[in-house]
Amino acid sequence: MEGSTTWFFWALLSAVFAAMTAIFAKIGLTGVDSDLATLVRTGVIAVVLTAFVVATGKWANPMTLPAKTLLFLLLSGLATGASWVCYFRALKIGDASKVAPVDKLSLLLVAVFAVLFLHERPSVREWLGRLNNRGRERIPIPAVECPAAKLAPVPISELRRPIGRRGDQGAACHRTRLIGGEKCR
Repeated sequence: MEGSTTWFFWALLSAVFAAMTAIFAKIGLTGVDSDLATLVRTGVIAVVLTAFVVATGKWANPMTLPAKTLLFLLLSGLATGASWVCYFRALKIGDASKVAPVDKLSLLLVAVFAVLFLHERPSVREWLGRLNNRGRERIPIPAVECPAAKLAPVPISELRRPIGRRGDQGAACHRTRLIGGEKCR
């Protein structure tokens, strides 16, 4: 494995390119079927990666890989394809600024799946960091109408925290941040 901190550099670049992907894809989906757009994107990736692997001298016959490796690479490819189809469909009908944070729930799911299937054991500090990161993202969830005010998406860390009372012709509306909207009483 490469140096102990080089992974962070590559992960940071991955995040930058993933953000660019959402913006470019949203613009590119204008007037195009999302499945066709996913196919075009996949073709570009296949050409670029093939050129990269050949140019860096890393080409090897994939059929010489162990069967288990091939199986899990195939499953990974299928999961990637399904993710891209769903992501592009969501981008086609939703705002990139709303779709991307929901898509990034995959960060938490990776940790859960790593515990279940890879038997990794993140520390309490690592779990708290993941949960804290999730709380900073604003996940757009439709709000329930409240006579006093409308509720914008809020960080998960602020769910169920009272944010004030407002009078509406003598009636009070206690706005509580909940998944799904506000609670009036």
